Amino acid sequence: MIKREIQKEIQEHILNNKVLILKAPAFTQRTKLVMESFPKHTQQLLFDFSDKKTQKQFKDFSPENFKSRVGSSKCIVFREAQLLSNLQQLIELVLFEENDLTLVCICSYDPPLDDLLTEALAQNNLILSFQAPGFKEIANQLGLIKVEKNLEERLIFGNYPAVLENPENAAALLQKITDQIAGYPFSKSERINKKDKLKKMLQYIAFHIGEQLSYNQIGTKSGLDNETVERYVTMLEKAFILFRLPVYSTNQRYELGKTHCFYFFDNGIRNSFIQNFNEPEIRNDLDQLWKNWVISERMKKLRQSKTEKNPCFWVTHTKQQMDYMEVGQKEMKAYQLIWDKSDKFRVPAMFLKYYPKALTYKINRSSYWSFLSKD
Repeated sequence: MIKREIQKEIQEHILNNKVLILKAPAFTQRTKLVMESFPKHTQQLLFDFSDKKTQKQFKDFSPENFKSRVGSSKCIVFREAQLLSNLQQLIELVLFEENDLTLVCICSYDPPLDDLLTEALAQNNLILSFQAPGFKEIANQLGLIKVEKNLEERLIFGNYPAVLENPENAAALLQKITDQIAGYPFSKSERINKKDKLKKMLQYIAFHIGEQLSYNQIGTKSGLDNETVERYVTMLEKAFILFRLPVYSTNQRYELGKTHCFYFFDNGIRNSFIQNFNEPEIRNDLDQLWKNWVISERMKKLRQSKTEKNPCFWVTHTKQQMDYMEVGQKEMKAYQLIWDKSDKFRVPAMFLKYYPKALTYKINRSSYWSFLSKD
């Protein structure tokens, strides 16, 4: 099991708080991580709400029947807690009743809590999130030399723990994950009712990562209306499957000001949707793979460090582009992401004209280490 940087934070929260919401995608060893974060010799009890029988057991809620279900256990774990319609009542019971319980709710999606409770939990840093292991976590455990040696594997198969531990079965494992994504009930109130079209939508996005896509383009190719595409994209973002990278603009001439690019949080998931696990030497999408991997790894890092930098990209009507940017209060950094270190680094003249104080960099396979490691 890859040692996760967030585990220490989880352990501290479990020791000092009665409730913790942990948002993370399935297949990231999140349950094991939580179970190993409890103090030794504590009695733990796990309820998995992806099982409809377990959901039914908690349907008729009262403080008495909840206590009877948890028995003498002091450490309670709800897996897929977002599927429990009365989750808020159970959390409030643990928070406000006299008891010595600790409840950890593992969610693949936003839990069904009202704004007031969500805000209170967030203000007390009781909502944590993480994705599949990041570059630095893998490097800390396996060593940078091994990570560099296996870099091309990461571009193809991604970072999911099961894939790292069983590389010979990577394609089959990723297919299992993507099959679940296409048919997953994200929450009690938000569901996918057009699963075949969702899969087409994800396939189309996977073929066009790093490109400016409109909801209309995606909908036309997948048979969905614009509103449904936007709703599905929002759900997939909340479920840690993909993310939108917004465009940066100060309304300069020729700048595009209303667009975004799509990226997947994991390269293996992306490649599974297009059924392409070919080696890099025979692929024609190597720069796409590189951009997706570098940007998704950087996004993981930024989210974990809770930085105030705003990630984005820049593009003009004339196709001049900076692939990735981070805009902070004091500085702007812009990056071209090119796999082949022999390719020349060209900063668009228009970008230099509009943003002369911006720091510009080229990130290739020889220069990514410090970029993915620094805060």
